[in-house]
Amino acid sequence: MLRDPRIAARLATDFGPSYAFSASQLESLAFCPFQFFARYVLRLDPIEERDELEEDRTAGGSRMHAALEALHLTLRDDPPPPEVSLDEAVADAIERAVRDQIDREATPSSDVGRALRAIEAERMVRVGKTYADQFRRYAEAHGSGLVPFGFEYRFGGEGEDASPALILGEGERLVRLQGMIDRIDVAEHPSGTLFRVIDYKTGSVPSRGKLFKGLALQLPLYAMAVERSLPAERNPRAIDAGYWALRGKGYSPLVTMAEYRDGDLYPKDGWKPGPDRIVAFVLELVDSLRGGMLPVHPAETDCDRTCDYRTVCRLRQVRQARKDWPEAPSMDEPASQGEEHF
Repeated sequence: MLRDPRIAARLATDFGPSYAFSASQLESLAFCPFQFFARYVLRLDPIEERDELEEDRTAGGSRMHAALEALHLTLRDDPPPPEVSLDEAVADAIERAVRDQIDREATPSSDVGRALRAIEAERMVRVGKTYADQFRRYAEAHGSGLVPFGFEYRFGGEGEDASPALILGEGERLVRLQGMIDRIDVAEHPSGTLFRVIDYKTGSVPSRGKLFKGLALQLPLYAMAVERSLPAERNPRAIDAGYWALRGKGYSPLVTMAEYRDGDLYPKDGWKPGPDRIVAFVLELVDSLRGGMLPVHPAETDCDRTCDYRTVCRLRQVRQARKDWPEAPSMDEPASQGEEHF
């Protein structure tokens, strides 16, 4: 805990209502307040432990995202002829899109650099071909009637192309969010515009268990941002939001608000944990930050295996002292009046 009132006042100012949070910042704050403190308050850079010849998954993921954006923008603006399905067009164009993205980058000056680039290109082509197969299955199982429409959709940031920030709460408790959504698929329905939020993943995909711990807030918040930014007269409504595992099984929804099959909409009421609970949890998280409450309090017991800040964390001492934080923000529903916890 940061007990000096001057520090708490500084945090309340620096991360006040005018500050635009990202979903990843909120997830870091939920995972461990001390991790957030090290990364976003002290701005400590983690030690890079990747070997020079190892795959840079961050850079590779960015390239793949850019290739998929270019592919789907082309197919959106210049659709295939009626006799060619969208999944067939994706399969035909994916390799060219990947190689074009690689060619846009400067050619490495060394032989080793050029060899690594060639290896990366072939790796991306394999991922691209996997994606084409995934997209075919997606069109059959999830995507019937939905069309990829929005790509790298920005909200809350700078620039003319950015939509307004997602605003939660009000007054001194107001929380402003910004972000960039990999893809939005849409379908027009008699009830209004239906949409799906998709986040590409080249690595592991968060589970629903992490959502209930507050560690996978991104997609529900993104769905709220899209719903609020689209014109109200179109009656926008989220069907679901999920991850697309590029090296795995493709699209899988994390949260489902409704089902859309063969042009018919089947509403699903009361999806859990629900937008009200997520908003309340985010407000509690940020209240704690602005109050200087940033203790070592990880949400998962094995955090010391992977955390970037494990070498400067006092987790072992905290556990030995059996320090607890009973008022920690939680995704659990608050107890009803008169209800007791045992």
